[in-house]
Amino acid sequence: MDWLSQGSSRLKPLGIKRPEDPIKTLGIQFTYDTNLLYSTNFKCKMEEMKKLVNIWSGQGLSIYGKVMVIKSLLFSKFVYISAVLPTP
Repeated sequence: MDWLSQGSSRLKPLGIKRPEDPIKTLGIQFTYDTNLLYSTNFKCKMEEMKKLVNIWSGQGLSIYGKVMVIKSLLFSKFVYISAVLPTP
């Protein structure tokens, strides 16, 4: 009899209890709640991006400078998260 066929073991496979709080590793928070997963990872990064845009907007950059900031600082945050988590 495998562990999937046991009634109570479906919630605790191999006797390991699921964590209730998000687990953060390498800058990404993992949780079983999908709403919390997206809000802690994607929405948080959106707020960080808004702050970076506000900081760099007063610098008087050329269009090429703005493109470099967007490509190097802003896109990299979402590419990293999207590589690990499903994108909403």
